[in-house]
Amino acid sequence: MSSAGMSSAGTTRGGGALGGLLATAGGLLLAGATVAAWVTRTMTRELVGVEVSDIATTSGVQFAPAAVPLGVAAALGGLLLLALPAGLRAIRRVLGLVILLAGVAGIAVLALGLAGASTAGGALRATPGLAVLGALAVTVGGGAAVRRPSRRPLLDARYDIDVDADVAEDTDEWQLASAEEEEPR
Repeated sequence: MSSAGMSSAGTTRGGGALGGLLATAGGLLLAGATVAAWVTRTMTRELVGVEVSDIATTSGVQFAPAAVPLGVAAALGGLLLLALPAGLRAIRRVLGLVILLAGVAGIAVLALGLAGASTAGGALRATPGLAVLGALAVTVGGGAAVRRPSRRPLLDARYDIDVDADVAEDTDEWQLASAEEEEPR
């Protein structure tokens, strides 16, 4: 009896989806945290002789309006990166570079927006920090896609055939392969 098999299983160089996953999640976090409230102010006014307190919030779109389209573009780029086949390495690298640039632009836009939000008066909420975290994830995801655009599985070049010692003397591989086949009845 002979059994043919690979000496070791096919191996991969790692997960190729990291860049796409980070860009998609980071882009969604960047866009979502930007449309949320960044600054909260409590205002008191008098209405018909009664003091009324109102809470006014200002969203991040007022301070960093370009962050939303950058986040949406990064999320769509990450999804496209996940959908592209591994063989299109050059396209995946270019797309990774675009995602990387969107992340860097997002960080710059958020830095300017945070400077404006800190001078707006009122309490700064945690959502700008989430937007910065999303922009950092987009940048890292784009960098991962540029560095390693795809990771194809590697197959070992060596195959072993186990053969019984008494059959192996004067038998070639074709005879061994046909010896296991059953004769038609």
